[in-house]
Amino acid sequence: MGAIVGLWLLALGSIGDDDARVILVTYGPRGEAVGYFGHSVLWVRSHSRGLNAYFNLAARGTVSWDPRTYWKDRLTYWAFARPSADDLSGHLALNRSIRFQALSLTSDQADRLDERLREIVAPENNPFTYDFLTFNCTTRIRDLLDEVFDGKLRPVLEAIPPTETPRRHVLSAVPQAQRTILDFMLGAPMDRAASRWDEAFLPALLADAIVDVTIDGRPLVTADLVVMEGPTDAVQEPWTGHAPGSGWAYGGGSLALGIAGLALVATRRRWAIRLAGTGVALLWLGLGVAGGALVFNALGGVRVAAENQNLWIASPAYLLLAIAWSIWLIRIRARWLLDGCIVLASTLLALAVASMLLDTDHQNGFWLFALIPPIVAAVVVAFAIRKASQGPTVSPPLVGVA
Repeated sequence: MGAIVGLWLLALGSIGDDDARVILVTYGPRGEAVGYFGHSVLWVRSHSRGLNAYFNLAARGTVSWDPRTYWKDRLTYWAFARPSADDLSGHLALNRSIRFQALSLTSDQADRLDERLREIVAPENNPFTYDFLTFNCTTRIRDLLDEVFDGKLRPVLEAIPPTETPRRHVLSAVPQAQRTILDFMLGAPMDRAASRWDEAFLPALLADAIVDVTIDGRPLVTADLVVMEGPTDAVQEPWTGHAPGSGWAYGGGSLALGIAGLALVATRRRWAIRLAGTGVALLWLGLGVAGGALVFNALGGVRVAAENQNLWIASPAYLLLAIAWSIWLIRIRARWLLDGCIVLASTLLALAVASMLLDTDHQNGFWLFALIPPIVAAVVVAFAIRKASQGPTVSPPLVGVA
């Protein structure tokens, strides 16, 4: 506790003791999914008003896994105020880095900010619908400061080019093991950043963006102090993209498996054809599950997953295809079912290839090169199985051992 008090005194002494102080507090990342990106709050101190509180403008509530309420609960957030000592001590206990930035506001601006903050945390304005990219703990503060400064902050930040796209910032913040899956799930909005204003949607990015900002001849930040360094293992290595040539490597590997599948079918043995057909079914099942996840997030209002061109490659329709193909492969002697699978598979392949011609902001070139070759291989193997099933040796159902 003595160390905590010492940090408070150091911070307060460095930032000043004016009657009204507004301090942007930026907490660093921690090793849990909800803490990968850090957190932003506003600390407002006013002796004359008897105010010393942290305003948290986006805190997640309890998420119920009840399917009747999950769609609403997953994006339901709250804004609230709490005593500064409670908030700070809680984050110190989590061993997070803490950065204080004193903001230069006039008395009128401080009054307007205080009024707006009280309005934001009022019960009638909570809960609200959260958006990771445009309406989170950081962007609400960014937009509020722009409002208090009569719209003068945004033009300053919009005049500065971004350092990276939102996609790269997000993937740099999560653990290595999660980056590939998350890259697949993120849509075109994560590849758009025209300025530092757009880029300042994460806590550390906003803190860095406003350091040198001057409005009406006055610096926005009058003091900048890191009072605690967080654990180094909470900070991930920057994401620089997929390994060079990895998309081609995955595609080439899948084509090799396709050739192996054709070789199995060429033996015209039932067990071999079943094995090749099972591989095709598993690929289509995986694509269908991936596509279902994309649709789930898009329909659930997750804007960062919107406009995802990977849906052209991994469609939920593959689930239907995988089921129909498996039924034909194991049980049903229906030529129409087999032909229907071939037509649907060919159509989905054509859509995937056509997606390469789309003019879109979505940077999904890796997934085009990684997934289209195995889809091609699966369709070719499916055609080969169809042809083999017409011969004298093999006919569906493909059961038993020759």
